[in-house]
Amino acid sequence: MTQPPPHDTAPAHPANHDRADRPRDLPITSLVLHSTEEDWPTTLAIFGDPARSVSAHWLVRSHDGHLTRTADESDIAWHAGNWYLNQTSIGIEQEGHAADGHHCFTDALYRTTAALAAHLAHRHRIPSTGCTSSGTTTSHPPSPNAPPPCTPTPAPTTTGPGCSPCSAAPWPPPPRPAPR
Repeated sequence: MTQPPPHDTAPAHPANHDRADRPRDLPITSLVLHSTEEDWPTTLAIFGDPARSVSAHWLVRSHDGHLTRTADESDIAWHAGNWYLNQTSIGIEQEGHAADGHHCFTDALYRTTAALAAHLAHRHRIPSTGCTSSGTTTSHPPSPNAPPPCTPTPAPTTTGPGCSPCSAAPWPPPPRPAPR
């Protein structure tokens, strides 16, 4: 069995996920990619707060691609806002704000996410069919104002440590002029 990319652990509070024995009792059929919409320390604090009722299996830091496991893959993390999807998926949170992807979603974050997704897909025999509405790798909007699922992220850049510039851009973006 392959090993995940180098990582540390910062367990989510036990009240924020369910113990399970996946894939023995429930199949793991998909990966769900999220943007945290918070910075790294705030996301870890949220996962550690039993009153927040949220977690994910993995967290990828923006500026350097650092990877942290926050829940065991055999357990059910509460990440997708959909009980069935939570039961059958692995949640990967990427530090950043979807509206500011060009600042937050760096080459380092993409490399780590890709390596992790490849490892998980191989380990759990999840076909790499890409992002489709019925496929095995999906994203979901974290709020009604978020980009729709499967929207390509703007080209990555490296803006330095942290993700502080990520809250500057408005969402939704201004409308584009009609083609002439």
